[in-house]
Amino acid sequence: MKIVIYCLIMVSLGCQTKPKSLSDYPDITNIFEAYEIDDLEKIIDSFNKSICKSENLKGTDVLECYEHYFTRMQKAVETGRLEFQLPYAEQEKLMKELDIRSFYEVWGNLRTWKRGSDTLKVVNNKYNGKYIKFLKSFSKENIKVQKYVFSYENIGDISPTMIADIVTNFNEYDIRDERIKLLIAIHYLTLNERNKIHEILNSANNKS
Repeated sequence: MKIVIYCLIMVSLGCQTKPKSLSDYPDITNIFEAYEIDDLEKIIDSFNKSICKSENLKGTDVLECYEHYFTRMQKAVETGRLEFQLPYAEQEKLMKELDIRSFYEVWGNLRTWKRGSDTLKVVNNKYNGKYIKFLKSFSKENIKVQKYVFSYENIGDISPTMIADIVTNFNEYDIRDERIKLLIAIHYLTLNERNKIHEILNSANNKS
């Protein structure tokens, strides 16, 4: 009986000490400044709200939103119509709210086009930024992140394999870990930004 009680106490203590925010993880605090961590948490929060909204689950536990979101995405892969359903206007608002220094620790410009008086920039994860440095550190303890980083370093970009793995093997990513939420959020915000630029360019080409 004493052993059972002891085990229950240890489980309870384990639950209480489990990190629940990015600032609880040493591989975050050892790399990012406090203001940068605040911005990273904004990224996660915005992405969480977007996927809950896309699945009509506002006010629902965020883990359920992820389950619904990726279940839909997996079905979309089968039909060949992969739609992120992330409102670009909200993403654009988020990007403007981030400290410019935080932004450039995550993203860099992969390619730039001139369209009239506008400059269109396709973003990519900045190879020598703090975000990639964090992923490399995180990869030492997480096999999924290790494979993600390996693919990124080989290609220098988000590859089709990386896109497919998160969708088809979503259950292998521990979404309870805020660092995994950060990876997924930045992954999809990057792809969504590119999709919007491609839509603009395709629209311009069709009119010309």
